[in-house]
Amino acid sequence: MSRNGGYTMLEVMVALAILATLASLATPSIWRAVRAQERIEVIERFQAELSALPFEARLERRALLFPAGGFGWGHDRLPEGWTIDWKAPLAIGPNGVCSASTFNLVDSEGASTLHGVSAPFCRMHELSSDAQDSR
Repeated sequence: MSRNGGYTMLEVMVALAILATLASLATPSIWRAVRAQERIEVIERFQAELSALPFEARLERRALLFPAGGFGWGHDRLPEGWTIDWKAPLAIGPNGVCSASTFNLVDSEGASTLHGVSAPFCRMHELSSDAQDSR
């Protein structure tokens, strides 16, 4: 039997098996990177909306108060499956000055992050996170 320069079925199957193995090794890392990027985008968007609250209070010339416990402000601004639990009340005066506060942000996969809001400009910062645990 003469060979015409093509690949045998066995060679093709071995190459496909190697590619499938490499893909199965890379896929979890890619998904973790995608999830981490989505999480960063949601938090940045939430942070931008939170930092706009002093402007809203000044514009409406009234104080804004978001009590601790339960959902409060921000729950409707998060993607489905995300929750926010205010640990301390957030108060913004009619002059736009913000009180210090803390809240727990839980993503759709259950990773929890404790954030703080610093006075007087409603700057959000991360206090602690369990988002780095292995999944």
